[in-house]
Amino acid sequence: MKQLTNKLVKEFWEWCGLELVVVPGDAYAGRREYWQKGGVCILNYPPPIDLNNLFRYAVPKLVKDGYRISIETALADEPWYWWIIEKDENQWKADRKDSALALFWAIWQVKEAK
Repeated sequence: MKQLTNKLVKEFWEWCGLELVVVPGDAYAGRREYWQKGGVCILNYPPPIDLNNLFRYAVPKLVKDGYRISIETALADEPWYWWIIEKDENQWKADRKDSALALFWAIWQVKEAK
């Protein structure tokens, strides 16, 4: 599995429809960056990879395209999460101790398969 890098996170959020806007600096202010969606400024930094942001920006894109998403958990000594994304005959899975990272990597597999 790939490492979660700034470049990969940027690519992921752009795939979700967010846009990084870079405003060059001038004599009065330095270079500025912010993330927007649909022309509305969201944050001055990439959204964190957490369940709130994944369900706000990534999951609706998948559902709109006809994907089904489910989760399985094991709560023995330590919690473990499996996210499963399905469409037609295809299935993508990822598992981690961190539920948000598991969902991120399952969505990443769908993104890479498109």
